[in-house]
Amino acid sequence: MAQMQAHQAYVQADGRLSLINSPIRLPRNKMITVLWEEDTTAEAEKTEQKNLTPQQQAVMKFMEATEKINNEGFDDETLKSFEKWDNGDFRLNLEVGLS
Repeated sequence: MAQMQAHQAYVQADGRLSLINSPIRLPRNKMITVLWEEDTTAEAEKTEQKNLTPQQQAVMKFMEATEKINNEGFDDETLKSFEKWDNGDFRLNLEVGLS
């Protein structure tokens, strides 16, 4: 009958295994099964976003902004700006910056 043990550890960037809790002697010339948990933190999400096209990144930013608006709503200044827009108070000034 096989004996089973479980230990938590981190695999460092250089490939070393850093065990948590008490130190143990790793088995030699034994078959082992390795299980791991994927990190789903913001760092993992940043890595995933690096592989996106600029268009996909723009969509992700839009979705994040929409979610923020849904969760937090608009502040008073933004609501007043929307009211001014609806009333036609905003005017484009195309002369600014032209010489």
